[in-house]
Amino acid sequence: MFKRILLPTDGSQGASEALNCATAIARKFDSELEVVFVTEPHLMLTAPYSESILMDALQATREEGENVLAQATETARQSGIDQVKSAMLEGHPAEEIVRYAREHQMDIIIMGTHGRRGINRMLLGSIAEEVVRTASMPVMTVRVSGG
Repeated sequence: MFKRILLPTDGSQGASEALNCATAIARKFDSELEVVFVTEPHLMLTAPYSESILMDALQATREEGENVLAQATETARQSGIDQVKSAMLEGHPAEEIVRYAREHQMDIIIMGTHGRRGINRMLLGSIAEEVVRTASMPVMTVRVSGG
């Protein structure tokens, strides 16, 4: 049923719980799991700071993404998932997640709902909500326990 599962992650508690759910489903259906992390360089490049500070911040974000992807991939493998891939994407998160899912023919997207918190969520909106509205395949959202 779900042979190809896409898991967007940002390293948050919600993403961690979505990973647990995705690995359980992947084991049940012997699915391939693809984990993605999306950076938003356009947000940094419009900030009023020197180019060197912005480039350092962008590099730090990419390194964080690589670490988050490595950790999620390792967790999935330790959970018994043999077919795990990862990718770093750049752009608007919801758009990139939906584009990747479409281009890679994902059967389902499984994602957490509380990556952004507080005022950021109010100002920027929910990535999960936008993915649910725009994806052509099923989207399962996983809520943070107690949240």
